[in-house]
Amino acid sequence: TEVLAELATPEPPMGVVITQDGATAYTANYGDDETPGNTVTQIDLVTLQVVGSVIVGDRPEQLALMGDLLTVNAASDGTAVVLDTTANPPIVLGSALTSSDPSYPLWMEEFPDQVLMTDSQGPGGVSLVEVTAPAMPSSLTQLEVEGIPYAIDRIDGALEVVVLATRFTSVDL
Repeated sequence: TEVLAELATPEPPMGVVITQDGATAYTANYGDDETPGNTVTQIDLVTLQVVGSVIVGDRPEQLALMGDLLTVNAASDGTAVVLDTTANPPIVLGSALTSSDPSYPLWMEEFPDQVLMTDSQGPGGVSLVEVTAPAMPSSLTQLEVEGIPYAIDRIDGALEVVVLATRFTSVDL
């Protein structure tokens, strides 16, 4: 393993997604206690240079790509934010309120106009966000999930997803 470059983002990143061709990365810059984040940064992986950053909302965590669209959750804003990656850096097209703490976005190729978003709080579940008009995304529905849903992924070859939900318990000593 070899470090090829260390690049600075406006705030400490939490999530990253890389384009299929391996040429571009986008980071969700969540920040830390001293520097709360609110940006997504585009990185050219060929030249190992930061292209630029765009403000997306407070505490972005994870990202997902579908074609020219990038979705990121702005955890503190409770929104799923849709960006256009044909601009350098990408531009925000619109956002949709999903919950008080959205997490992992998930696109499925079979449904390119919809993105799933786990909702950790208020109430916990999975939201379906319609992006047919990316500048005006909307939350269509939410399926409540027991516990605190955080991560989501699809089962290869199936139209099913797996949702990781934590259930906290207390133990009396």
